[in-house]
Amino acid sequence: MKTKISKIITGSPVGNITIGERAIIRQADGFRHTTPVIDVRRMSASEIRFETRNTKYVLRVAPVHNNFMEAVKR
Repeated sequence: MKTKISKIITGSPVGNITIGERAIIRQADGFRHTTPVIDVRRMSASEIRFETRNTKYVLRVAPVHNNFMEAVKR
């Protein structure tokens, strides 16, 4: 059996991270789209752990800054 990749990322989820759906994470350098989520656990207000078919993620939740949102709107 193949070992899953583990990634620690920093960003903010766009919407809820939901089992069966792709997670979209806003990061400083753009957006990360995952394969469908198969498990999710909120560890704290600043950390969410979730797993896709290929990868185990630790998401360190970062606040969204207004200047970043302005850049996204352009």
